[in-house]
Amino acid sequence: MTTTTTTSAYTFAYAKTSDDYAVLVTAQINRQLVTVGVAIEKLGEMISTAYMENIHGQLGYDSWSDYADAELSIAGFKPDAPARQLLVSLLRAVDMPYEDIAKVVRATSRTVKTDAEKQGLTSKRAGKPESKPASKPASKPATPATPAGKVVTVKPADEKVITGIKRLMDAMDAATLDEIIKYAQTVKSQRTPKAA
Repeated sequence: MTTTTTTSAYTFAYAKTSDDYAVLVTAQINRQLVTVGVAIEKLGEMISTAYMENIHGQLGYDSWSDYADAELSIAGFKPDAPARQLLVSLLRAVDMPYEDIAKVVRATSRTVKTDAEKQGLTSKRAGKPESKPASKPASKPATPATPAGKVVTVKPADEKVITGIKRLMDAMDAATLDEIIKYAQTVKSQRTPKAA
């Protein structure tokens, strides 16, 4: 009896007899890995923005969960642990609840909470209350949180980051903006050389 086995569904566009075939294949794999990593991060940023901008409410849904069930094509999406953890960090940074994150990353709420705890993105470690005040409307996006002990350095030339920060700030309440202004003034004063 003869058995035929197919080992690869992908064919590289290089001549296998070429001396640099292995180098070219490796370079192509690495390019794809970078592309996937960037795509996962971009997906997290897009979902964070949609959550903060109350897209579910704008489409008439009572909750993010209802919106995700009806509108997002996540049935075939199942990120591996590192990708899931990246998404959890991006979505917790905008205070998305564990249950809503779990729906996006197709994991249990417990798994999402564990990922958040490992990254210091819970009330226990970040000093941020987990529950929302009762007076806050359900359809309003949550105020973004900055995890304790986590500092983000932004290069002024990075327009995507600056645009993202502007969007985050547009969604913040006045008290949070005042805290950011005080922090920015402190940083600026520390970086400005003092006159002798």
